[in-house]
Amino acid sequence: RRIGSDSAAATLQRAIAAMQSRDTVFAAALSKRVLPAGSATLVQARIQRAVTSVPFASIHDRNVDALALVSTEAVGTPLPGTAFGVSPEGRLMTSRHVLQAAAGARVRVRYAGTNVWLPARVLRVSDTADLALIQLDARGRYPAIVGVSHNGMLARVGAPVASIGFAAGADARPTMTAGMVSALGADLLQIQAYAGESSSGSPVFDARGDVVGVVAGSATAGERVLFAVPWGRVTEFLKGP
Repeated sequence: RRIGSDSAAATLQRAIAAMQSRDTVFAAALSKRVLPAGSATLVQARIQRAVTSVPFASIHDRNVDALALVSTEAVGTPLPGTAFGVSPEGRLMTSRHVLQAAAGARVRVRYAGTNVWLPARVLRVSDTADLALIQLDARGRYPAIVGVSHNGMLARVGAPVASIGFAAGADARPTMTAGMVSALGADLLQIQAYAGESSSGSPVFDARGDVVGVVAGSATAGERVLFAVPWGRVTEFLKGP
């Protein structure tokens, strides 16, 4: 989902500025590996070279069943986003701003390839990152992603990554979008790739097929740059109570 409010956009820009000023390693890597703004054709060529050797089709097939739409309501209007299973007991992760709700709030979830909406509740929301955890009401075994990165080493500047989510909206199937990490910081991953209106909450996979981030949104409509909460925050949140 595009980050549309002035306050959300301002918060995102402050995080990007802090990331750039704090991380000197990032600044050096960026100057060497990221192409200047406006070099769209060259950027796409570099992304193409980065992703062609990665088995993203296999990563998609192993994980797509764990993707789900999550829907809540704000002022009576359904607000869909993407979630993904992180445990076979029916826990799913998404973005906090998708839910716009506190722990205990009611939501509903529909897994990819199904037409059934399942009742769920917000189990936990992060106070420091755009992350939230959902728990399905009904007991059972549910699809879950294959793995989460424990060190994030493959999510470096210039590395190929891909996200799977409902970028085309609630009525479409999950789509995979491949891209390249263009900036890296403690609080955000910047990725040269497309994000649609319901992409928020989508998992970002590295070349091994491990999740290294969760899509938070894009700052400007039509811009092929998205931002994600990085692996460190994801694993820290998953280890929480």
